[in-house]
This record gives sequence, C-alpha cells and structure tokens, in this order.
Amino acid sequence: YWRSLSHGQGEPIDEELAETLAAPREVTAGTFDELMALLTAKEKEFFTLVVEGASDEELSERLGVERKTVVQMRYRIKKKIKEYIEQ
Repeated sequence: YWRSLSHGQGEPIDEELAETLAAPREVTAGTFDELMALLTAKEKEFFTLVVEGASDEELSERLGVERKTVVQMRYRIKKKIKEYIEQ
C-alpha cells in the first residue's frame, strides 16, 4: 500500500521513497503503530483514505479541503514516513 501514496495516478510520489519502502525489513504491528503515532488525526484519516484507494478528487471532497491541500498533506506524510524509515 505504500505505492498508494501517489499523485492519484498509481505512480509513486518519489522513486527514492518507493525504493526505501520496498527494501526488505521486518515490519511489525509495533513499527506500524510507531509510524502512525507520528501522524496528526487529519493525516491518519488522509492515509486511511489513500490506502483505501481514494483519488485526489475524492480526498478533497471527503476531507473538505482544496486539491492543493491534498498535495501538501501527501508531501508531509511522505516526509514523515521517509524520516521514520531512515532512523
């Protein structure tokens, strides 16, 4: 589902991030919980909708935000995930 953090077209946000996320590692429920703890409530809602396959347009409508806000949220989440993984 990491590739779901795309620009709404199935392309990864960032090739380097996609490669980092695809690297073999042990992922546990605790690891996922730690990552989710880094996100705000709105980012968690956004992340959940992305994983469920919502398009940018659907995200904008369901969250009541402009499309540019969707792009900004996607960037912030990507950045948090990347920083967490690179620890």
